[in-house]
Amino acid sequence: MSKTRFIYWAMLVLILAISYGTIYLRGQTLLAGDKVLVPLVKENPVTLTDKGLLLNFKNIIPGKQKLNTSGTIVVYINSFGVVSFVRTLEGKHADDLAFGEHLLDYSAYRPAGFYATKKPKVFFGARYLPFSSPALKIAAVDANINFDAYKRARYLVLKVSPSGRAVPIGLVDRNYAEIKPKSKIGF
Repeated sequence: MSKTRFIYWAMLVLILAISYGTIYLRGQTLLAGDKVLVPLVKENPVTLTDKGLLLNFKNIIPGKQKLNTSGTIVVYINSFGVVSFVRTLEGKHADDLAFGEHLLDYSAYRPAGFYATKKPKVFFGARYLPFSSPALKIAAVDANINFDAYKRARYLVLKVSPSGRAVPIGLVDRNYAEIKPKSKIGF
C-alpha cells in the first residue's frame, strides 16, 4: 500500500470515528441527561427563518460577567426545571456543585454591523431549531402549518448531560405545556 493511500484511509477512519463519537455523545445526552428549561424573551421568542426557528434567549448571565465565545456556567434549577445563573465555571471544578446546581454549556456571538459593539448574545444548546429537528416535529416549511403557536414559547427544553452538553428537545409555553405545530387546514 502506498503512503498516500495509507494517509487517505487513516484520515477517513479518523473522520468517521469523530462523527460516530459526536453522534454517540448526543445520544447519551438524550438518554441520561436532565431535562431543564432555558427562558426565552417574551416579545418575539422565536423568529421564522429559512433555516428553521431562530431562538431569542433571555439574558440570564449578568452584564458584569466576562464571556468567552463558548464555555460553561453553573446554573440553579428550580422546582419547575427553569435555570438561573449562579456563576461561571472558571477556576472551579465541577465537583464543587451545590444541591440543585448543574453545569450548562453556552456559546456567544456578536451580531454584525452596528450592534457589534454591544454585549454578545448568548445561546444554549442551539441558536436555531432546524425544521428537521425532533424538537419541531416537522420536516420543512409547510404553507399548511401555523407557526403562530411558536410565538407563545417561553422556554427551550434541553436535555443536559452532567458535563454541561445540551441538546434541544422542544419548546414550552408559560404553563409548561409542549408547543406543537397546528395545521391551518384543520387536520
